Amino acid sequence: NQKKQKFQTKTTMNNQMKYTWIPFYKELSAKLLDYKNKRAELVEFIYSDEGLGYYTNYLHTKDKDQKVDDIDPFSFFGIFNTSNKRNKKIVNRIEILNRIKNKFDIKSDVPSDFEGIPLLNYLRSFYFNWDDVKGSCDMLWKVFEDLLTKKSLEDFFVEYNFSKRKAEVTMPLFWINPDDYIALDSN
Repeated sequence: NQKKQKFQTKTTMNNQMKYTWIPFYKELSAKLLDYKNKRAELVEFIYSDEGLGYYTNYLHTKDKDQKVDDIDPFSFFGIFNTSNKRNKKIVNRIEILNRIKNKFDIKSDVPSDFEGIPLLNYLRSFYFNWDDVKGSCDMLWKVFEDLLTKKSLEDFFVEYNFSKRKAEVTMPLFWINPDDYIALDSN
């Protein structure tokens, strides 16, 4: 009986330690919406040494010397949810989120686990359309706002051809709102 109780306690503790990312990601989503019309400031944070600069050297246009000049919220989340060798390491993800916590004045604890979070292939870590960065970023910020306010996301699924890129399309929905959406990836 004592052995069973010890197992149950250990299982309960393990379950309590999982999914610590959810409160942080939800709070970040709410704070990030304030940057819908301050995207230049967000891009500056992404590339600055005081911000995420060390972790974003892979974020550039086809011309490797040119940085992106606009960003959507899903691509922002992709920075710390990518398969990039540097950014997928737990210690680095925690450091990235500590920097984000400070920038956005997030009250939630930085996650201690990343259980169940799908990772983007860093070579395809942008959600905006390269042929129309500004227009697609505008649309994705609207989708982000709709997601947070529980409006229809039909435009998002049409734009990203849901049938061909299911996992990639559903990942950011899950990052932002894991209570209502599920990512259709292997995790």
